Amino acid sequence: MAVTVGTQLGAYEILAAIGAGGMGEVYKARDTRLERTVAIKVLSPHLTGNQELKARFEREAKAISSLQHPNICVLYDVGHDAASGHDYLVMEYLEGETLAKRLERGALPPDQLLRVATEVADALDRAHRQGITHRDLKPGNIILTKAGAKLLDFGLAKPVQVGSGVSLSAAATVASPADPITQQGVMVGTMEYMSPEQVEGKEADARSDIFAFGAVLYEMATGQRAFKGKSHASIIAAILTSEPPPLSQINATSASAALESLIRTCLSKDPDERYQSAHDLVVQLRWIQKNDSAVLPVLERSKARLRRRWAEYAVAAGLILLAGAAGWFAHSRMQPRLPLHSTVVLPEGNFLPSNSHTVMEWSPDGSTLVFSGAKPDGTRMLYRRPLDTFDATPINGTDGATIPKFSPDGKWIAFMSNRRLVKVPVGGGAPTVIKEIAEELGLAWATDGTIYHAGWAQGITATSPDGTDRKLTECSGKDGDRSHLWPQLLPGEKHLLFTTWTGTTFDDARIEAVNIRDGARKVLLKGGTFGRYVSTGHLLYARAGTVFAVKFDPDSLTVEGSPVPVLQQVATGAANGDVRMDISPSGHLAFVSGTMRGIERELVLLDRTGKAEKVTPAIHPYGQPALSPDGRFVLATLETSTFDIWMLDRRRDTISKVTFGADDNNPVWSPDGKRFAYVSTKTGINQIYIHNVETGATEQLTTSTDFKDLDDWLPDGSALVIERRYKDREMDIELLTLADKKMTGLVAEPHNQFSSRVSPDGRWLVYASNESGRSEVYLRALRGGPKMQISREGGSAPRWGVGGREIFFANKEKVISVALRFTPELEAGKPVEVFADGRAWNGYEVIPDGRLLVSREVESSRQTQINLVLNWTTQLAGK
Repeated sequence: MAVTVGTQLGAYEILAAIGAGGMGEVYKARDTRLERTVAIKVLSPHLTGNQELKARFEREAKAISSLQHPNICVLYDVGHDAASGHDYLVMEYLEGETLAKRLERGALPPDQLLRVATEVADALDRAHRQGITHRDLKPGNIILTKAGAKLLDFGLAKPVQVGSGVSLSAAATVASPADPITQQGVMVGTMEYMSPEQVEGKEADARSDIFAFGAVLYEMATGQRAFKGKSHASIIAAILTSEPPPLSQINATSASAALESLIRTCLSKDPDERYQSAHDLVVQLRWIQKNDSAVLPVLERSKARLRRRWAEYAVAAGLILLAGAAGWFAHSRMQPRLPLHSTVVLPEGNFLPSNSHTVMEWSPDGSTLVFSGAKPDGTRMLYRRPLDTFDATPINGTDGATIPKFSPDGKWIAFMSNRRLVKVPVGGGAPTVIKEIAEELGLAWATDGTIYHAGWAQGITATSPDGTDRKLTECSGKDGDRSHLWPQLLPGEKHLLFTTWTGTTFDDARIEAVNIRDGARKVLLKGGTFGRYVSTGHLLYARAGTVFAVKFDPDSLTVEGSPVPVLQQVATGAANGDVRMDISPSGHLAFVSGTMRGIERELVLLDRTGKAEKVTPAIHPYGQPALSPDGRFVLATLETSTFDIWMLDRRRDTISKVTFGADDNNPVWSPDGKRFAYVSTKTGINQIYIHNVETGATEQLTTSTDFKDLDDWLPDGSALVIERRYKDREMDIELLTLADKKMTGLVAEPHNQFSSRVSPDGRWLVYASNESGRSEVYLRALRGGPKMQISREGGSAPRWGVGGREIFFANKEKVISVALRFTPELEAGKPVEVFADGRAWNGYEVIPDGRLLVSREVESSRQTQINLVLNWTTQLAGK
């Protein structure tokens, strides 16, 4: 029976046809029981025989019924009319127009755009929190009513499996054959708003909705679709390979730097580079509404003024450049205040280190830039680029250097290398060890010689010239006080600026200041990372790859006015909140272009020739991979804005989240494969935990406040081998027994001992130590006795080979092997190079077939250029 005006479906009388959806018709109807107007979606009888389509219809009913939100269309009833055979859904009747219809008249004004976007993002957040992915977000599925935006049509929605964590499966999805865009077994959604993973036929998750949201938001801001084409093939090509034009080229009224950055992040091709939750979108949009609406066009106006000024100075600038601009600008009294742009391009094959650390530093007088560069073989050192030369030259004595920091007088450069804080003369020379430190995330050097250094979850420590340490800040673990990073001394050196990681994305971090004398702290800003004071009286910080400036008084520690976006598309580390930029006291800027992202890595198996086999095609910021004893599962830390442990099922090629502490890392399987141990700072300091894979239960093993890390299990599963640093000495290796949770010493010497592994028979311990001035590998009996040096010219990260008759270790880009013989007495062979990989690794282990399971960087993610803007801070005047 056809549905017409007057048709009765249960208690509902059809009043008018509204339209047709992908799987049925929608009608305006009257609820004869409650005397209210409703909307009814009807699945025709000839379609009910299609089990896939019927399942989709039922899926929509279940999806909507579980969602209660003011911006999601309400489901009233589900019915089946026996006489006509019609299945139907009864929903609230919405008076208004679809966003698609509204966009036919052009872009939305900024205030309406932000309001609608926030409402839709909030609706998505509720759906995602209920485990439901929409998968077909588009303007036609958003209705604008007087009460606000309403999200509807969950016909393609799919629930996430409960208990499996967040799925990043690569399995294809089966869709409805009735939809011309969603052909069976190919893709699900509406073409122009599909994410790259959807158009490739892969499974969609919440981040696919975030991509679609970015496409919708772009259309709201510009009145044009983000991805266009004359055919499906051309649209797919645009989604996979193209970037839409900047907002400012189409609609300057909506060209907010923050909004542009938000859209670009949503539209990232790689799901890991997008916002990871709709909640993050809501927070960002509300921040833009509060802070950015008054300054939306400011960046474009500045650019227009800059273009006019460039035209005025073009001839003069050309003559100056021909005369040797860099040196002239560095030293001349007649230095013009016009910002001038230049680049430092690294030599062919060289690149900036891919770790999540700072890599560059201006000299105090602004005449020289120092940066950490990696050679094609992966080895690092510092390079020096004076502005009065065209070439960058290596600085001798800086092997392995990262996090460079000039002394206040500009004569020395401090840096981190081989778990040591080291300094060398600015022209190069023999390195001087300042202090042995396991890890540092930021340095500040005071005029009295004190160096302030920050370690993950370890607070900020002040080391005086005589080597005495004093704790300036401690991480309490409460109220988001998880880690203190990236310190900078404020003028007068009475206060220190730093970033506080709160346990979520660094877009939610805090910028704080601490009193050097009494340790009193003050929160200056919430919602950003890498706070930096500049001489114009501004505080800079980054959020989602955009740098903002706000007026700031360093004496009273007061922030004035609203933040203004001043620099877009700046490389920002999602893992540590580092921003690849530096501003000299004289106002020069150096930065690396990019977005807020984790380091792209792949999981591979390498044989003894270096030939690689991919474990999975998926690219993620993997770290510290560990293979289960049965060979099926791989544990790895995914190093995004939070660190959590995920489990890859090699048989199904799916990966699921298994820990949720926001800073969980370094997983190590138990010998029986039923548990794994790991490290977490969720209580404020590194503690050791055990997670039961079968039950999901987690047990905390340690409670002491000293720093700890995890190395290995004993083969019988009775104890863990850990690293522990006491206040009065460096890192030691200890045994943590599971029965009584007591820690007892194994290797306690004056220097750092780390990266230890127990032999398969439980008799021997191999580890690394920097007692010789560089990291070397040593071997000794587990329960004590003399040690034997295994490496010859440096070595780190030792691992036992299959059967315990061989030791592997790393030496720069090379994998080295040493054969062992235990009878009649222990004897080690010569170190032999196995192969050289040339890419940065973040963890490896030897698996039973003799190959190496490795997390290594993806070559395409390497950065090879630093952008320079001389006199950049002149643009901050008036902001």
